[in-house]
Amino acid sequence: MKSPRPSALRATSAATLLLLGTCAALPLNAWAAPFASGNVVAYRVGSEVNAKSVYLAEYRVDGSLVQRIPLTSTDAAQSLAASSTTSEGLLTRSPDGRCLAVPGYKAIAGSADPKKATASQANRAVKLVDASGAGLGDLLGLGTAAFNKDAIRSAISNDCASAWASGKGDTTPNGGIWFKGAGNAAALLPGNTQGLAIADGQLLVSVASGGKLSQVGNNLPTSGTQSITQLSDMPVNNFRGIAFARLGQGSGAADTLYAAANDADQIQKYIRSGGTWTPSGSVALAGAHGLAVYATGDGNALLLASDGAGTLYQWFDASGATGILQGAPNVIATLPVGEAFYGLALAPESILPASPPTAPTQVRLTTQSGNDATLQWTAPVSGPAVAFYVVEVSQDNFTTVTQSAVATTPHLMLTGLPSGAQKVRVRAVNSVGAAPVHCQRTSSWALRRRPRCRTTARSPARWATSTMHSPRRACASARPIPRTAWSR
Repeated sequence: MKSPRPSALRATSAATLLLLGTCAALPLNAWAAPFASGNVVAYRVGSEVNAKSVYLAEYRVDGSLVQRIPLTSTDAAQSLAASSTTSEGLLTRSPDGRCLAVPGYKAIAGSADPKKATASQANRAVKLVDASGAGLGDLLGLGTAAFNKDAIRSAISNDCASAWASGKGDTTPNGGIWFKGAGNAAALLPGNTQGLAIADGQLLVSVASGGKLSQVGNNLPTSGTQSITQLSDMPVNNFRGIAFARLGQGSGAADTLYAAANDADQIQKYIRSGGTWTPSGSVALAGAHGLAVYATGDGNALLLASDGAGTLYQWFDASGATGILQGAPNVIATLPVGEAFYGLALAPESILPASPPTAPTQVRLTTQSGNDATLQWTAPVSGPAVAFYVVEVSQDNFTTVTQSAVATTPHLMLTGLPSGAQKVRVRAVNSVGAAPVHCQRTSSWALRRRPRCRTTARSPARWATSTMHSPRRACASARPIPRTAWSR
């Protein structure tokens, strides 16, 4: 008897991985499992020389792979491929969270370079994918002019039935922004464009070749030639991944912008004050490309980014809603040589959570070894589901955060903790935010000071046959003394 077909290509066994090569031609939903709320989806490309296979690779925020869904098949009319141009693959999630818009080319993996092909030979197209992991209808082909002989870069949808796309063409009218709805694709903005975003009901695009992040027309235009309005105080740069967030306590409008500034090799942060976006720090990341952001409470954020090559990064902005972004990214996932991550987006959800999760309880220190400690806590028993937890450590009552980490289960080992008293707090997070902190654990790793080593001569009586003896060093060992107490 044949074993049943697995529901998704999961990174759990060698047998599953071996099936990949023989099943890539199946329809999209043949292998897809539903996306998990709070995960991130990467636009992952294969190692082919010309037209590259495209996968939606779902990862947890700790970098563990959940599944990868093939979008490339042997059916040229429904196969979505990429080129080796690393400005591509900027997928996005719709503002209501229901679907992903995935840009690419109608092409079979291994065929001629689709970027160099005419739009007639390789239609530039967008695939819409919902929370079940299934494709929403056929590829949205952009016709025989859009991005002709050049790159389609980003795509975004507002209703999970139509989409906008950005990129560059062999002539100015063939590039810019195109919209595809029920009818023929329409050119909205000529030129050379990069990342797309929708914030507060307004379509935005990063204009390349000396341009800036700009509003496109009014609201969400779908026809006619549009004008652009540059956002105030924005620098000239190629923004690829663009993520708006509301980290403050004000209205529902986005108050923080993170952008993958590719020309600067940085992830940059901007804070909105009135109608002005003010720079507020950056983190160096060579080849900055894809970007996804989670609000984690108290104005802090968790950022995931890709470099257009084979590495996925994670780091925390613990500076608060008005603070300065700084630090260094941590590598959480890598790919085999020849494969690459392009864009990133939060996983789609059929319905966004109504609120953040409720708070975890009973945070406790379970084991300690030197300056490493294992924490455990009790997961919320009601309320919206938890996607992951953020653990933060502070030595100044959270005026600043000295260490942050994520956990996908209700326990975590913290390593390299500084000596001295410190507080630990745990937040439950989902795709719309973080739970309040109801309790904190105060722990002290007070290391005894190592005594000064003293040199002593060995007793002549014990070493009667020796006339000179090497000194010996008598030093007390330093041992951590754990002390714990509750702080509310």
